[in-house]
Amino acid sequence: MFAITLMLGLAACTHLASAPSPIDPSVERATLADLNAVCCRQAEEFPRPLVAIADLGAPVFGRITRLFESRPGYLSDKLDAQAHLRPQFRPLDMALITSDARLSNNLLPGAFSHVAIYLGTESELRRMGLWDHPSIVPHQAEIAGGGVFIEAVSPAVHLAPFDHVFNADRLVLLRSHLPSASARREAIAHFYSHIGTPFDYRFDGSTEDCLFCTELAEHVLQQLALESAPIYDRPVLLPDQIILTALNGSRRLTFVDYVEAYPLRWEVGSRADLIAKLHTRWRGDPGAARHPITAGLN
Repeated sequence: MFAITLMLGLAACTHLASAPSPIDPSVERATLADLNAVCCRQAEEFPRPLVAIADLGAPVFGRITRLFESRPGYLSDKLDAQAHLRPQFRPLDMALITSDARLSNNLLPGAFSHVAIYLGTESELRRMGLWDHPSIVPHQAEIAGGGVFIEAVSPAVHLAPFDHVFNADRLVLLRSHLPSASARREAIAHFYSHIGTPFDYRFDGSTEDCLFCTELAEHVLQQLALESAPIYDRPVLLPDQIILTALNGSRRLTFVDYVEAYPLRWEVGSRADLIAKLHTRWRGDPGAARHPITAGLN
């Protein structure tokens, strides 16, 4: 489970602009169908007795694992990749991320391990008439300072800047579609009201007094109809399940972009690339519908 990672190189960060060869649509459809059959079906990767023991000291164990990070995420120094991504974000968009350098990420099932929700800048919140909302006023200074995302990580739900979210190797951008402007405003205000909620170290989606990252998204954005699955006898929504919802053509949640970074370069991946990435992870077949982006320096 411990990732063997490469040290960052000294060369400049280069985006390889050549487009990858397209995947046959019939192959993409077949791969997606098989992904739906296998995704998250074998998420219990550790023996149940071991999980029961870990539950007893979950807060301590969770805090310790977060300390182990062997290097910054490869996106963190790819300024051109960040410039590509930043303008695309809209309030209530989701950033699904992962980094092979974090121990905590390598202990979680799936290709992606975390979700952060973009709530907007001061100007965006002002345009929506939310800047003076009671749940937002206490956080105005932090928002003005760059705290445009909300996430549930140890020790509690908090705001985070772009730099924090870009400390990753891979990022998927998804767009939430709520039925009205008032529903969007209500959801954003609801997210802010959860700042300070303790982190859920047991990853139990049935609780509301403490929250983990996907649980926060599921709790507030109920209109997206995100579906959790039982893992170790508790409901858990995995980041990969959120992505799969968008890939399956949900009208409420749509795919926007996928970026994967390596030590010296970064790539923009297609929807087909993302399907192949998830399929390879859950099917366990290194040759299953792999595209160049998923066959690189992982």
